Amino acid sequence: MKRAPTLIPIEVALPLLKNEDEARAFLVAMLSEQEFQQLRNRWAAYQHRAQGMTLAEIARTTGIATATANRAAKLFRDSPEILQSVIDRAERRRRVKRLARWQNLETRS
Repeated sequence: MKRAPTLIPIEVALPLLKNEDEARAFLVAMLSEQEFQQLRNRWAAYQHRAQGMTLAEIARTTGIATATANRAAKLFRDSPEILQSVIDRAERRRRVKRLARWQNLETRS
């Protein structure tokens, strides 16, 4: 009898992505265009909510429906720690890249 292959759970696969390009390619391969856009919209709405914007401001700024902004607000209420930790890591990475570019410019002068 043939044994079924062991499946790799998505939560194991995601951390194996090496960089932003690979993550984007993975998401594009896994999601329809509409699903990918919905995910991007929710993520943007969550970040705006974390910055203190109201649902109406989020909908107006992003062009998404108020219902989508409301789902982001629900995410903000239900699991702010994990989502905020990703934002914090991204900000730290952005600052490190900016500093590295600045230091690179200084050594060229």
